[in-house]
Amino acid sequence: MCGRSLPRLLASVRRARSAIVFCRVVDHFGDAAFSWRLCCALKNCGVPSVTLIIDRPEVLLALHQADKLLTISRESGVRVLPWEEAEQRWAREGFADRLENGDLADLADIVIEAFACEPPTCYIQALTDYHFSTDGRDKCRSDSGGIDVQWFTLDYLATESWADEAHARHSPSPRLNGAIAQRRRWFVPGFSTRTGGLLHGSWRHIDEVRRRYWRAHLAGKVIPDDCFLVLGFGYEDAPWQALAQALEKKLPSGFKSFYIWRPRGLEVSQSQFDEVLQSCDLNFIRGEDSFIRAHWAAAGRWQTPFVWQPYRQVQAAHREKLLGWMNQIIFSDELKTLRDFHWAWNSFSGPQARNIRAAWQALARDYSTVKQRLNQRCHQLALERSLESEILGQD
Repeated sequence: MCGRSLPRLLASVRRARSAIVFCRVVDHFGDAAFSWRLCCALKNCGVPSVTLIIDRPEVLLALHQADKLLTISRESGVRVLPWEEAEQRWAREGFADRLENGDLADLADIVIEAFACEPPTCYIQALTDYHFSTDGRDKCRSDSGGIDVQWFTLDYLATESWADEAHARHSPSPRLNGAIAQRRRWFVPGFSTRTGGLLHGSWRHIDEVRRRYWRAHLAGKVIPDDCFLVLGFGYEDAPWQALAQALEKKLPSGFKSFYIWRPRGLEVSQSQFDEVLQSCDLNFIRGEDSFIRAHWAAAGRWQTPFVWQPYRQVQAAHREKLLGWMNQIIFSDELKTLRDFHWAWNSFSGPQARNIRAAWQALARDYSTVKQRLNQRCHQLALERSLESEILGQD
C-alpha cells in the first residue's frame, strides 16, 4: 500500500487535549462505523486522549472482527467504553467529586454526541459543576491551565440547502440543564464549504499489487484487467437483476467481461473496505459512511466512479438528498449520464428496468469521461477542510 493519503489541512486548529464521542447505534453498522472513524481521525490529528462511549459495543467488535474492546483500544489508541458501564461508574463513583479532586480521566475538552444521541445527564451536570462557579463565572479556562469544553451535537450527513444555515449554530440542549448544556453547538457534515465538511479519516491510496490482490479475492480467482469488476454494496431491493442484464448487453470500452461482488454481511473490516472501493471499476454504495469513502476512492489513483443509493425515507425525502448531492458534486455536463443513471437506479425516472438499461448504455459509453471528471471533482473536494479539522478549528 502506498503511503499517500488525503490532504490534511490543519494549519489553525485548537490544541485539544482530549475528546469524548457518545454514540447510540440506530442504523446498526453505519452509526458505529462513522463514530469510530471520527474517533480515529481526531486521534490522528494529534488529540492525545480520545474515548468512544457506545451503547452497542458488539457492533464495533463485529466491524473490527475482534472479540475484545481492549484489543481494539490497544491497536488504535482510542479508548472504548460500553455506554451503560460508563454511566453506572460515573453515578457510582461520583464523577463530579472526582473532578474536584483532580481525577480528570473521563473529562474532555471536546464532547461530541453523534447524531443527537444526548450524553448522560450525570456527565453534563458534572462538567457544569466543574467549570462554573455559583455566580456563573468560569472557574477553569484554557488560558489558565484548565479545560474549556466545546460540546457538539453531530447531525447526519446533509446535502440540502438548509445545512448551510443550520451548521455551527448554538443549540442549547432541550432536556439537559446546566451552563455547559447551553453552549452546545449544532454540527452538520456536508459538501458545501459552509457546512462542517466531510470526514477524511485514515485514508490511504493503494498500489497496483494490493489492487490485484483484492480483485482476485473478490472474484474468487485471478481476473484479467479487462474484467469489469463491480462492487454491489446496496440495499436488497435495489434492481440488481436489471443491472446484470444491462452489463451483459453493454460494457465500457476496453472491457470484455464483468463480475459483480455483493458482500453478504460483514465480510471485510473498515480499512479493508477502503481498499475494496479502490479495487473495483464501479462502486454501488449505500448509506453515508461508505458513500463518503467512495468519494476518496474516486479522488485517488484508480479514479473509481460510484453510484449512490440513499437510505429510503417516507414521502421520498431521500429524493431531495440525492438531488442536493448531484447539484453540488456531479452538476457538470460531462457527468450528465452519471446523473441520469442515479435517477434510474433510485427509481425516480419511471419504469425501472427499462430505464436502467437505457441509462447504463449511455453511462457505459461515457465511462472514461465520467471517470476522469468525477476524479477531478472528488480530488477538489479532498482539498477542502475535513470534518475533523472543522471540529478542532472551532473556538
